[in-house]
Amino acid sequence: MKTAGAPKALKLTVHTGPNGLQADGSDVVLVDFEVVDADGNRCPTDEARVDFQVTGPANWRGGFCSDKLNTTNNKFLDTECGINRVAIRSTLTPGTITVTAKRDGLKSATVTIESQPVKITEGLAQADN
Repeated sequence: MKTAGAPKALKLTVHTGPNGLQADGSDVVLVDFEVVDADGNRCPTDEARVDFQVTGPANWRGGFCSDKLNTTNNKFLDTECGINRVAIRSTLTPGTITVTAKRDGLKSATVTIESQPVKITEGLAQADN
């Protein structure tokens, strides 16, 4: 067992489907955000606000805090046991999406996600098989 040190930074981890984020207006990417110490270990007692900024062709869907009301769709969210997750939905426009997480006193984190073009014919996405 190992005890985590003092919180030093935010860490972001992106989860997409096997073909990446599809720019079909309905695909979703999940982004874990966690507070880590100087060695990259999660700080399991951390429970505080993290603020987000998102740019690019995406719709912020946010996340929720299990112990607070009215936390969905805000551009901020608390960690719970040092971690939490937000969702971002694609638009019909492919491109680069940038997500930045910040909290005073911690090193911020930024990730980029490329949404992939999707052929849409008469309102239906066409899958390549």
